[in-house]
Amino acid sequence: MNFPEYPDRFSKLDKVLYVGIGHNNEGLEELAKNHSYVVGIDKHICDTPHHVEERENTLKRYPNLSVREMDARRLDFPDKYFNGVIFKRSLAWGTNAIKGEEGVKHALDETYRVLYEEGLVWIIYALADTSVGLTLD
Repeated sequence: MNFPEYPDRFSKLDKVLYVGIGHNNEGLEELAKNHSYVVGIDKHICDTPHHVEERENTLKRYPNLSVREMDARRLDFPDKYFNGVIFKRSLAWGTNAIKGEEGVKHALDETYRVLYEEGLVWIIYALADTSVGLTLD
């Protein structure tokens, strides 16, 4: 999945948390090219040899990028650490990562805890063959 049109305000952010990197590390390289510091997280990081090799090659090319296995409902970062957070399909109801309304609430509470006061949240949902993005101020 490619990102939908990148919001202009988001392109200027330097510290970005990317929630929901998925099994094939989608979007990590694109983000690492555009931001000085990117952390990609997912509750379950895929450990198949192909995906591990692909991820390790990307991490070697981009020292400003890191990947961690982490639950969005319990972020292991200090308060006000990022100035941008991207959710890519990870807030969908009933997913393995975030269960139901209460799980989404916990994930968003954690997001605002680790977000600078002037930070942005970008929520991407896949609809059929296209993606839409929503930014929250």
